[in-house]
Amino acid sequence: MGVNLTFQFAYYVSFNNSKTFPVLKRTTAIGICNFTARLFTMLAPVVAELDRPIPIIMVIVITLIALITSFTFPSDKKPEKREIDFMDK
Repeated sequence: MGVNLTFQFAYYVSFNNSKTFPVLKRTTAIGICNFTARLFTMLAPVVAELDRPIPIIMVIVITLIALITSFTFPSDKKPEKREIDFMDK
């Protein structure tokens, strides 16, 4: 249920916040995400049949990759303007 809610939230944010996915790249990004999700869905029964600790380790690794990737999204914070002093060079 949590994964489904997270997916729905990320999907709606991609259409409401143009900083997360710019308008011109939004369709490609959603298509790639859909393709990847469908690929993992097809492989899920195969992974479920593996020996005991391997399926949960794979879930943890995929979740960690998603967590690390989420830190690369742009933020709403505006970057600080720094004055460059050309005399320092």
